[in-house]
Amino acid sequence: MLAMQTSSKDPVQRTPSIVIEEEEEKEGQKSDRLQRASSKEESEERIRAIQIEMEQRKEDFEKLIREHQEIVRELRDSEKRTHAP
Repeated sequence: MLAMQTSSKDPVQRTPSIVIEEEEEKEGQKSDRLQRASSKEESEERIRAIQIEMEQRKEDFEKLIREHQEIVRELRDSEKRTHAP
């Protein structure tokens, strides 16, 4: 009876499950690192896409400003010609 009680607590008998748990933990850590790396790469790709879109919008906005300035000049010139004696 005593042998049965000690055998259930015997470190040799628990070792396979501990080893499996340690391996699972290591695999989980590897998986977490891979997910973080993947997440970081996805974040960096998204940042690059946002920066490209931002640059395009900036260029479009600058173009609109130039067009607006040209229209304002044309309207002023037109008013000057219309009101000229």
